[in-house]
Amino acid sequence: APGAGKSAIAHSVSKLCADRGWLATAFFYNRDDSTRSPMLFSTIICDLAARFPSFQVSVSQAIESDPSLSSAGPSRIFDGLIVPFMDLLPQDKPVVFVLDALDEGLTKGDLDVLAGRIINLPHAMKLFVTSRDIESFKKLFQASHVHWRKFMHQGDSELDDVSAVARNCLKSIALAKDLKNFPSAKTVDMVVERSQGLMIWVVTVCQYLLEVP
Repeated sequence: APGAGKSAIAHSVSKLCADRGWLATAFFYNRDDSTRSPMLFSTIICDLAARFPSFQVSVSQAIESDPSLSSAGPSRIFDGLIVPFMDLLPQDKPVVFVLDALDEGLTKGDLDVLAGRIINLPHAMKLFVTSRDIESFKKLFQASHVHWRKFMHQGDSELDDVSAVARNCLKSIALAKDLKNFPSAKTVDMVVERSQGLMIWVVTVCQYLLEVP
């Protein structure tokens, strides 16, 4: 649902993975920028090439041998420029790809890859994705290799997540403004209650409090 905090979660996961050296790509779709939609796999390739020199060399050689790969569709790019060179990436730790807001721009070609061909990646390759639950993505959500969780605004576990975000955001404010004994448990509970389970509300309020004198 809009405002449930999907992007906030995606940003948090991206930061956690980046801090641990796991993040390969963080790709955020935007319905107001249609130019981003076709760039998913080219972005992944560029990010992997920037991090892993041997991958870059192999991809460059593949494109030199077959220049049409550089402008091919998602399935051919995935099969020709990603899958063959995955063994050049670390296999002893996760390599994580974060994709946020699929419903705001995922193309049918990309969907076909994520719902099917993605299973050909080594076990160390992990995708974390967020999306609204829409009918056209059912085959992705129901795929055997996908573990999904439906986010409900008012569920106990979801409110626990909102509470954790509120606590961390308020602690950041306390650190930035040198506030002592803040936030109290009562303050956190009040913020969670007023958010009505909307994580974006918590993040917006905290950003405002951080910016005001």
